[in-house]
Amino acid sequence: MGDRSNVNIITEARADGTNVGINVYLHWGGSIALVEALEALRPYSLHDANRQTSGQVSYQNDPVRMTTAVLHTLYRMGGYDEPLNVYVTPFSTTHNKATTFTGDNEHTIVTIDAPRGRIVLRDDVDGSIREFEWENVDDASHALLDMERGHGRL
Repeated sequence: MGDRSNVNIITEARADGTNVGINVYLHWGGSIALVEALEALRPYSLHDANRQTSGQVSYQNDPVRMTTAVLHTLYRMGGYDEPLNVYVTPFSTTHNKATTFTGDNEHTIVTIDAPRGRIVLRDDVDGSIREFEWENVDDASHALLDMERGHGRL
């Protein structure tokens, strides 16, 4: 059966409205994988004094490094070294479709939107959407857990 969840990462927002990124579908992951994806985002959402070149540079401006960190986290936890448990699918679509892109799903869809500096949580059961500023990882994590509890998925 599985405990299917999805994390979308938008890495580029083009002037024509096209959003480019990846969907990470986890056959076994559930709520824990979603929380861990947000937790992996934490160092990339804050300014890092060691990354200064000419002033402060946010890791938000480094979507490749952030995407790699989130993917490593999702592959590493819970036995995701099994290739049939994790699927990565690229997408190039509208913003609305990028935040709802899903393989198969039983949980809130988490979208990390690097170009806009947003974290978007979407629940397919009731259609609710919650958005947070990039830096508000704690608020997004709490809202995610509330959304999951609200539908008995925790």
